[in-house]
Amino acid sequence: MIPLFVCMARNNFVGHAVEVGFDIWNLFHRWIGRVVVLESVAHMLAWTVNKVDQAGWKGLDKALRISPFYQVGLMPNNMQAEIALILIAILSASPLRHANYEFFLSMHQLLVVFFVAGVWWHLHIDILPQMVYCNIAIAIWVADRVFRILRILRNNIRWRRKGLSCNIAEVTPLKGGDAVRFSVELYTSFGYKPGTHAYLYVPRIGWWQSHPFSIAWSSTEESTQMIEVTQIPDRWETRNSTLTIATVDAISRSQNRATTSVDHNAPKNPYDPSIYHSGINSVQVSVAAVSPGGTSMQQKMYNNLENYLRDNNPHGSLPTNPRNTIVRNSSVLPMRHRELVATSTPKKTTMHFIISKHNGFTKALYDAAQSATATTDPEKPENGCVLKVLGLVEGPYGGHHSFDSFGTVVLVAGGVGITHCLGYVRHLLHGYSEGTAATQKLKLVWVIRKSEYIDWVSDWLEEILRMPFCRQVLKIDIYITRPSDTTSGNGWAGRGGIVSVHVGRPEFETVIEKVVRHRVGAMAVTVCGGGAVSDSVRAATLKFIEQATIDFSEESFTW
Repeated sequence: MIPLFVCMARNNFVGHAVEVGFDIWNLFHRWIGRVVVLESVAHMLAWTVNKVDQAGWKGLDKALRISPFYQVGLMPNNMQAEIALILIAILSASPLRHANYEFFLSMHQLLVVFFVAGVWWHLHIDILPQMVYCNIAIAIWVADRVFRILRILRNNIRWRRKGLSCNIAEVTPLKGGDAVRFSVELYTSFGYKPGTHAYLYVPRIGWWQSHPFSIAWSSTEESTQMIEVTQIPDRWETRNSTLTIATVDAISRSQNRATTSVDHNAPKNPYDPSIYHSGINSVQVSVAAVSPGGTSMQQKMYNNLENYLRDNNPHGSLPTNPRNTIVRNSSVLPMRHRELVATSTPKKTTMHFIISKHNGFTKALYDAAQSATATTDPEKPENGCVLKVLGLVEGPYGGHHSFDSFGTVVLVAGGVGITHCLGYVRHLLHGYSEGTAATQKLKLVWVIRKSEYIDWVSDWLEEILRMPFCRQVLKIDIYITRPSDTTSGNGWAGRGGIVSVHVGRPEFETVIEKVVRHRVGAMAVTVCGGGAVSDSVRAATLKFIEQATIDFSEESFTW
């Protein structure tokens, strides 16, 4: 039972230490579970044969009726741990498991509880020495659940002055159908790196269940509180607004170029908020919240500016670094009477997922997003409705593979498997420009059914094509297996001299051969896609394993 529960745990510290991915542990979990079922059935049959040999069938019937050790009754109908285990094995058969995964998962977890409780009670009755192993298995299960809850609380729950708040995710159906983009903004450092995945909870759609998805893209934005302090005849007034770091840098550069006069009567350290204590009875703060829908203003009174700064910057120190402070010149008031102070706020990280529509949870999520879009006002399409739901992110997990030391890297994606590859492309291009990665040649092969699928990630591809040295390092081949009337790949063919669009299925042996012929240094091949794509890439790579140093890896979420 201990290996079975270790393989089941998401927070698998053994897996993290040996860098074994989710799919391998899930495979081990399934096969160890089958072994446990066979051993348990063999144990039960051996005892039954021995009991019948000793006391006959009547003795067996009597033992089952009067001995709690053999009954292991958990419910009024004497449902036994052995029955629960056999039901787990039956429901875990691949056809039943894939027919309705949500039902399988719920029943699996419920039956596991009955099985473990039955085993524990079975051992506890006679205080058998195997009790310690059962307790260890239970401890592993409990610890994994605790770590899951802690991850969820850390990533999604934050404390505000008005109380607790949770992350709200935006779900948008993508062009071409069959998928949605799931974007959620986090206010904590997420620890994202290429190849990682996360579990998503959407209570409105899937209740308590969670599902793993590769993280397609991560964007981080640090906002800054701009506080303008102005002295007017009867009071001091401060005005606050939230700006991005890029905006603050632009203001800083423009003001650094301006000529300012030096006021020798001004305090030596104008960045210290404590200088505003004297003579300030109250501070009126106008908070401007800028959003795509417009600007709203809110007002609040503070005793002094220092209290305001502490209230609105709880996660950092007060601004004392001149580099973080901007002084605005005024032709009417002395400089010390009108200042613009910038204080950094915690970084906001937005995680993006591409979720392909299948059955169960993914289909329900897609249908809900389509329904929200259908309510769009046709006269105001720019104000289209986006599905907003409570979205909890648990992770990140995985990301064990690093290709920084390989001179040549080939990334193969099938359909939504592109989410696994985009992070590596951006990371390796950045590493090349910064001199932190050895990769000199990078090839991305994407196999899709429709050309419209390119729009799933078109904005991220545009960002990648704008990265430094992209043309020297990257080549992108897109294969469309079910083309429409146009074969230009929605205008992506030949984009930047990097993107090539093909019609039909790729010959992976030819693709790998060309890369091997022009490789630089050691070579890595990774694939994320359906079974047919993964099998073809694996078989093609094996044919060149003796001609070059090749490392092969595969990413998949099989159940």
